[in-house]
Amino acid sequence: MSTADTRPGPGEPVPPGTDGDPVTPARPRGIPPTGAGGPAAAGAPRDAAPAVLWARYRRPLAIALGCTALLRFMVELVALVSKFGSDFPHVIARTPGAMSSVLDQWDAGIYVYIAIHGYPPGRIGPGTQNVIAFPPMLPFLERVLHVVTGIGYVEAGQAIDLVALVVALVGLHRLVTLDHPDGAADRTVVLTVAWPAAFFLVAGYPESLALALLVWAFVTARSGRWSVAGLLLAAACMSKYYLILAVLPLAYEWWTARRGAEVDPGTWYARAAALVGPPVVTFGAWMIFCAVRFGDPLAFAHAEEGWNRSFAWPWHMVARTGGDLWHLRFLDTSVASTDELVSAVTIVVLVVATVSAFRHLRRSYAVLLALLTAVYGCETLLEGTARESLVAFPLFVVMATWCERHPWLERVLFALFLPTAYYLIERYVDLRFAG
Repeated sequence: MSTADTRPGPGEPVPPGTDGDPVTPARPRGIPPTGAGGPAAAGAPRDAAPAVLWARYRRPLAIALGCTALLRFMVELVALVSKFGSDFPHVIARTPGAMSSVLDQWDAGIYVYIAIHGYPPGRIGPGTQNVIAFPPMLPFLERVLHVVTGIGYVEAGQAIDLVALVVALVGLHRLVTLDHPDGAADRTVVLTVAWPAAFFLVAGYPESLALALLVWAFVTARSGRWSVAGLLLAAACMSKYYLILAVLPLAYEWWTARRGAEVDPGTWYARAAALVGPPVVTFGAWMIFCAVRFGDPLAFAHAEEGWNRSFAWPWHMVARTGGDLWHLRFLDTSVASTDELVSAVTIVVLVVATVSAFRHLRRSYAVLLALLTAVYGCETLLEGTARESLVAFPLFVVMATWCERHPWLERVLFALFLPTAYYLIERYVDLRFAG
């Protein structure tokens, strides 16, 4: 019997103590079952042995390192050629800092500003107070890395992105293999870094960090480490505020694992508190900080209006985007037109993927994708969706399942993704595309 034949189907509960992998006569790569609360709990120390961990993560780590290195190399090459033309080797020889500064555009500079100066006090309004719309996790890590190593803030941000991306891809590969064959996991990782906006994963933006924290929150939840999952989700919320919504699909994972488990209710509710408590407490503490610093506990949300982004019902977005399409404003050469076109296409892909996720993925992943799609679609201004969707890892899992059923589709996606990525990187470094 193959591995794919013995795994739980989409939306089915995972047997407690199996870490998502059912116990079968022939387990892949000789990996014993893991988790807490089941028959395998007694083998947990042996499961954590270096040899076992190396056997489990050797393949994901190799793929993650290769994809991260290739993505950074290609993004760097396209950015340098777009900015300096064929003379870029001489520019680098004279100014080595150009290798990092060429990607230090748009929001990346704002995160560096926060790392250096913090959040200026005062009422939210035009000016620097609006930077509270940008979460603190990435600037905090940039400052820590700068203080510890002495490297520049821009370089620190991009170094954090590289490490976070490797961690994210390893976790994503591991998460997919809990329900699908290794081939689907490989394809998911590759599609993630091939996504047209994937260059933001290495450009000093918080997407890599948020993706890593969110993915590993699900990995640890699937293995029954609820307190770790809660802490990771709390950190993810401080990388992307709206990721507080991930409490719901993770709570669904808890509810699914609880059914049929031979554990007393008090213990399970304690695990629920360990999962939900850290993100709720962290978010509450951040609101207190905003109230003290800016006189508004929701300053981080109200500051979005200063960037022309606020809540709106989806039909407003449809009407605006439809009007731009009807009047051919997508042919405009301004920054907003390209961003709106790319975001509109991304919204359509997200909606289709969400419907497919409810049919082919675990229910918690489908719920997460639906919530994130709703967040991206309920805004007055449709922009940045292609970049923000990098955090929505179920999107890439869905696309991998599509390609698994229709191999020709993988070639079509690459034929669409790669030229679009080149075009967007070129416009990004020339300040004609903001994400």
